[in-house]
This record gives sequence, C-alpha cells and structure tokens, in this order.
Amino acid sequence: MSSKEDEILRAVENGTFKYAQQLCSKLLKKNPNVAYYKVLNSYILLHSGKEKEAVDSALSIMEDVPSDIKSLELLNEIFNEVGLTSEAVLVYENAAKKHKTFDILRTWFHFGCEHANVRIIQKAAMAMKNSSRLFKLWAAFASYMVANLKDASPVEKSLFPKLGLKTIEQCEPLKNEQEVFILVKLLEQNKSLDKIPEAVLKFSKQNKLDLELQIILLKTFDQLEDWEKLYKWSHTVLIDYKLDDFNTWKYLIKSSIKLNKDINDIIESYNSRNSKLAKIELQSELGYDVHEAVFEYMKSLGHKACAFPDIKNYAEKIDQVKFLEWLNGHKKSIDDDRGLIWNVNVVKFKALFNRDLFKSEEFINENIQLWNKSKHLLSKKSKTDYFNGDEFILFIVQSLLSIDFSVANIVLSIIILENTVIKDDHEFHLRLWLIQLYSIINCHTQAKHHYDALKIKNVQHDILDHYIISRLSTQFPNADELKKSFSIYRANENETVYYVKIGFNNGAFNKLESMIEFQQRLNDSILKKHEVIQGIKIGRILNDKDIYNKYRKVRINEKVSDNRDFNILWNVGIDEELEFKDQLLENIPGKSYIKLNEVQERLVNGQDVPLADPLSFKGVTDAEKWSFEVLQNLSIFINTKDADLLSKVKELYAQVPKPPKTLSWKVNNSLVSIIDTAKSAQVLLSSTQKVNKKDHSELKELNLSLLQKIRDDTILDKKVQITDAINNLKSELSDNEYLKKLNINNASKDKILEIIGYSNNEAFKLLRIL
Repeated sequence: MSSKEDEILRAVENGTFKYAQQLCSKLLKKNPNVAYYKVLNSYILLHSGKEKEAVDSALSIMEDVPSDIKSLELLNEIFNEVGLTSEAVLVYENAAKKHKTFDILRTWFHFGCEHANVRIIQKAAMAMKNSSRLFKLWAAFASYMVANLKDASPVEKSLFPKLGLKTIEQCEPLKNEQEVFILVKLLEQNKSLDKIPEAVLKFSKQNKLDLELQIILLKTFDQLEDWEKLYKWSHTVLIDYKLDDFNTWKYLIKSSIKLNKDINDIIESYNSRNSKLAKIELQSELGYDVHEAVFEYMKSLGHKACAFPDIKNYAEKIDQVKFLEWLNGHKKSIDDDRGLIWNVNVVKFKALFNRDLFKSEEFINENIQLWNKSKHLLSKKSKTDYFNGDEFILFIVQSLLSIDFSVANIVLSIIILENTVIKDDHEFHLRLWLIQLYSIINCHTQAKHHYDALKIKNVQHDILDHYIISRLSTQFPNADELKKSFSIYRANENETVYYVKIGFNNGAFNKLESMIEFQQRLNDSILKKHEVIQGIKIGRILNDKDIYNKYRKVRINEKVSDNRDFNILWNVGIDEELEFKDQLLENIPGKSYIKLNEVQERLVNGQDVPLADPLSFKGVTDAEKWSFEVLQNLSIFINTKDADLLSKVKELYAQVPKPPKTLSWKVNNSLVSIIDTAKSAQVLLSSTQKVNKKDHSELKELNLSLLQKIRDDTILDKKVQITDAINNLKSELSDNEYLKKLNINNASKDKILEIIGYSNNEAFKLLRIL
C-alpha cells in the first residue's frame, strides 16, 4: 500500500473526509483505471455519510469486478458495513468466476472459512481442486458438509454427496484414517452402507481400528442389521481391545438378543460401572425384571455420584416402592464420603419418585438433618474439591421456593446459601443459585460478586453470561461488564477461524465440521445479539457516544443460535426443572425481547421499519412494552404528522408504568426503561425538523419533566420503600425455625439483609446520574 493510500485511510479514520476525498480525487485523476482508487472513493463516500452514493458506486464497480485482492477486500467491507451481505458474498464469487487466479480462489476459500459458510468453502474448494490432491480432499469433504446442513435443499442433498464421492475417488488410494472418514461420510449420504465396512477395515492397524472408524463400523453393522458382524466386532472391542465402552455393550446386547446368544459370562468377566449397567440393560431389553441387576449395581456403586443418573435412565422399569424399601433397608451413616454420597443418592431417588416432596416441610427438615450430619466432612476435603453434602442445601432451597416463590423465601434461600458458601466457597451451583436469586431481587452488585468468583473463561461466557448480563442496560448500565463478555466474539473472529484453517491444512476432517459449527454458533449467538442491544442502550443512557457507536457498528446475523445453558442451573437434585422455573428465570429474556429491541433501535435511528409479522410481547415487562409503544407512535407521528398519534404519545406519557414496591429486578428495569425512552425520544426529536415548533416544544417539555420526576421523586420514594421492605424482612425472618436448625444466627441473617439493602441502593445511586 502506497503512502498516499495510507494517508487517505488515516484521514477517514480521523474523520477528515474532505481531505481524504481531495487526496483520492488526485489519485483518480492520475490513474482513472485503477480499480482500487475507485473502491477507495466509495469507501470515503460511505464514511462521510453519503451511503446511497457509496453503494451505487460500489455496485457500478461490481459490474466489472476487479482482479486485485486489495480492491476485493475493501469492496466486500463496504457491502458488509451497509448490511448488503448477499453483495458482499458475491464480490469474491464473481471475481473467481471472471478471473480464476489462484490468489482469488484462495482468498474466496478463506472468506468462506472466516464466515463459517460451508457453501462458499465448497464452491471455492471445487474451483481449486485440480491444483492439488489436498484441495480435492477439501472439495470432497465440503460437499459432504453442504449436504449435511440443516437447511440443505433437496438438490444439495441429492447432488453434493455424488459430487463429493466422485471427488474422493479421484484421491485413491487413500492414505490415512482421516481420508477414509471423508469416504465413509459420503458413502453414508449416498446410502451405500454396504461399502463402508470394507473401506474401514482396510485401515485396521495390527488388527486394531482407529477409535473413530471403530465407532463408524459398529454403527454401520447396526444400520445394516448384520447381527453376526455386529456381535463379532462389539465382542472384539470389549474382549480383545479391552475397551469398556457402554455404547459397545449396548451393541453387544442388541446383537446377542437377535442371535439368541447368552452373554452373561462376558458381562461377568468385567467388574466395572459399564458392565453393571450392561447387566441392567440386558434385563431391560429382554423384558425381564431389572431389580436384582439394579440392586447389584447399587451395592457396588451406590456410594458414587454416577449412581443417580445411571439408575434414573431405568426409572420407568423400576418398581418405586420396592426400590425405596430396598434403599431403606440399606441405610448408611455419614461417616465418610461413601456414606455421604449414598445418602445424597437416596434423597435424590425419593424426590425423583415423589415430586410432592418438594412442597413438604418434612422434606426440608430431613435435608437439614442430613446437612448437619454431613458438614463435619467439610474440614476433611481439599479446598477445591466438590462437596456432595451441598446437595442437601440445594434441596432445601428448591423446596422453599416450591412451597412459596415469595421475596421472603428468596431472601431466606439467599441467607442459607451465603452461609454455606462461606464453608465451601468453590461450589459452582451454590454460587449460580445465589447469582440468579440476587438478580431477581435487584441486587446486581452482589450477583456480580459471586459471578466473578466463578472465574468464567473463554467460550463459557457465551453459555453462562446470561445469568449476569441479561437486561444489563436496565439493571446496572455499565459498559465495562459487557466488554469482557463481548470479547469472546471478537476472539472468535480470529481464533476459531485460525483453527478451522489449520484443520483444513492438516487434514483433520473428523474435527472440522464441529469446529465450523462451533464458529457458526458463536457468530449467530443470541447472547451476542443481546449484548449488542445492551451496548447501544448503555451508550445512550450514559450519554457515551463512543460506546453507542461501537456497538451500533457491530453487524449481527439474522439467524439466531441459542447457546445459553439453562440446564446447568438444574444439574443438582433430581436434575430436572421444577415448577417455579419461569419465576426464577423471568429476568432472562428470549427472542421476543431481542426482536422488539432491534425494531425499536431502528425506529430511534429514524428508519422505516415495515413489519411482515406482528411483534410478540412475550417475556417483555410493562415498562419495556410502554417504551416501545411511545417510540413507535412518536416515530410514525414525526413521519405522518397524524394528530391522533401525537395524542396517543401524550396519553402514554400520562400512563407511565409504576415500578413494584417490593424487592424486584423490575424496579430498576422500570426506572431505566423510562429514562431510556425519554433519551431515545430526545434523539428522535433532535434529528428531525418535520415537527412544528409548538409540538416539538411540548414533547421536549414532557420528556424533561419525566426525567426530572424519575431522577428525583421516584428514586427517592424507592429508597424509602426498600428500607421498609428490608425492615419487614428482618421482622418476618426473626427467629426463623429453619435458620435455627441450620445454626444460622440473627447476626448473620441481618448482615445479609444489610448487603441486600446496600446492593439495591447502589443500583439507585447509579440512576441519579443518568
């Protein structure tokens, strides 16, 4: 890149567009046929606010698409910036079709990798395949991936497996297991299952198969219903390879039943968790009574944490009364971890077979007794080891909330959990439940304290951050909290792409599809969309243009991948959601909230928003719905001058939703949503001259009056109400029987209530400066 070109790009970056335009015009005058200078001119037009001119110029350049990579990259960037994704994709495709140089084809392929677009990867690889054997392998595997897409068309599902198979056959003889993996996947798609065993068995090494190929071989024999070979190979894996794998046990069981073979001796030759499970599985598949096999499993492994999930899989085959009677006859004291885990499992089975226990005070008292008997073991464990006795505490909390999902029981649960975390501060679920409970009573700072203690890293942010940043803009508007979470999406743009490219170069085909799917999930993450919305709102609420513009520039896909892990909250107790799930998670929004806010932000930007389908207000608070209606009516009024809409806006300003009077996340949500509405209305009004002075002045006055009332009167009222609520809770929970039985004193209870009051006040303190 020349010094003049550098100077132009720096000028654009610094916002000196007139100077950039002058420099570019000089270059164009001297070199009128240089494509890059034409594209550079479009780029300057775009960044100086002349979007239509810029797009028209870029489309004109596309008619005679450039051949140099620099021009193609900048042209692609222009189309991406204005949201013309189809045109952005066509930049490289059209260049590849016209010029067919290897550099363009390779850039096109890399573009496909960077956007996790397997259709582009396939087209580019096919165009390059005659250059080398490796590219043929790429093309064959990419053909499989396109046909395997969820949204693959009938033509893609029919044509691409044939095309891929033809391409991989051009690479024979195949050299390693990874290449065989491609062949096998294409044979599956072409419904040529009978050819797979021969292809796989060619690559057995010293009569032992690669693990991936071994799994494929067993699956294929099962699909072909070749019971003799399925029996032979599952027997070989278990006995000769000594690979104790439960799925292989299931294949052995299935084939032995089909062949009427007795495999009891084979199962008895092992003494492992999987062989004990295999005995239960065999009885179950034969339709026999499973109880003796279940009891044998429990005698060997009932003191292990795996016992509950393993036996739960056969719950429908178990006589609950008989099983619970057996457990009752095999009581164990909690002298060590074995006795502790046994008792935890017993309680889990009781609750699994009788969900009404969660609403029983007797069940709470039983778990309190068991906790008190087990907590002496805390001193014997390593600081970072998991303590199974915490399950008793979580059962107590789940029961309290099942009986009555009230503020008093939420706070009582927090007090119990906080006193447990002090003794076992590395237990993940104790803190996760604390985070969610604090969040729903408007204690963001305390929820954040516990979330930080979890030390969430890398991609964990994408699956867990909804517990702390959901509706962040109206809970505790703070851009720094978004920054760390959002950084993983920035990293995805580089790191996952790097590993995908390495995967292709190294021929790691059995990993590539899942790597690209992972990359795509991050690209389309619902949390990424949510964070962009929160960033825009936070920037506006804090009057911070840098934050506002930073998130407005982020391009997000229409597709949505919901990667958030809600199950992890319930991976305790009976490992199932309970009745109060919706109340517990009501502050975490779904797709309706995101769609509504995307439309709302376009309205605030003065864009026309035609809606093909009516918007859903599911999971949206009264304040959020009110906010949308104000801005929608105001936006349409500005464009139509319809007096009825102006009256509607004034009517809505007179009907501002009142925040709850109790401890609730909806308090801040209501107050900040109202503040954000007023600031958004200011943006709309200040960016138009279509409204006459009288109406403009009246609307502006309504806004200022609303902001003043929220900042002064309402926030002050809420502080008084929260103080009253805390005092009432102190009185209500004074001498609570459960706290007494758990040896939690009033001083500890009052300290936590003080923390709850402080955290609420921190939220209100922030509101005063908005």
